[in-house]
Amino acid sequence: MDPEQEQLERFLDAVSRSAELRSRVQGADPYTIVEIAGELGFRFGVFTLHRATCAGVVMRRAEWPYGS
Repeated sequence: MDPEQEQLERFLDAVSRSAELRSRVQGADPYTIVEIAGELGFRFGVFTLHRATCAGVVMRRAEWPYGS
């Protein structure tokens, strides 16, 4: 697996487990989400987030608020 994709997967897991983190990313634009992830030590870019969203990886996670 691509290292950035792996970091994104770990971030999505963290978001799904944390109501506080979900509230931080809810309705945020992709650049802000990447910035929040970076603050927490996750390393992936906007392109990786976009690619995962288009592929449905992000949307398959019921707790993921991106795009809502």
